[in-house]
Amino acid sequence: MKTPLVGPVVLAPTDLSQASVGAARFAADLARRLGGTLVLLRVLLPREVEEGLAQGKFIDQQMDEGRVYLRWWFTTFVPAEARRTVRLEELIAVGHPEDEIPAVAESLQATMVIMATHARTGFRRAVLGSVAEAVLRRAPCPVVMLRGGAQAWTGAHPGAAPADQRPATMSSKPTREPLGAANAS
Repeated sequence: MKTPLVGPVVLAPTDLSQASVGAARFAADLARRLGGTLVLLRVLLPREVEEGLAQGKFIDQQMDEGRVYLRWWFTTFVPAEARRTVRLEELIAVGHPEDEIPAVAESLQATMVIMATHARTGFRRAVLGSVAEAVLRRAPCPVVMLRGGAQAWTGAHPGAAPADQRPATMSSKPTREPLGAANAS
């Protein structure tokens, strides 16, 4: 990290997918409200690094390019109102996300990890595994998982928050009737 982190640290790992945009937006808003720092994390797989080396890119060059790309991704896809006044750090790690995300959360003493889940089930989850589940089990701090998918981003306008982009642990139904609903007949 270039500068010391200020306030609570909100870690937002991303695979740069559309699903991750909602998680980054949520994380940025939370970090801003807490007066803390948002740390965007991209984990490069060892094979990605090897491919870069085969193209003549040293690891430090790949890490620098990754940080620049993370900032570009964040400023391009996360709406300005979510980015406003948030302190941002970009971090690149090499390894496997299910190992690196909890390790980075611990090393940064993160207050919370906020990440997207692709919500795979059945055979695909059994074969591919679940990074989100592994992070939830291993993280040293609370983890908020947001469901996401391409269909979630067909809102009325680009800045609209998708209806299904809420924490996976929250119910979509109200737990009680709105005030005054009992008297309406």
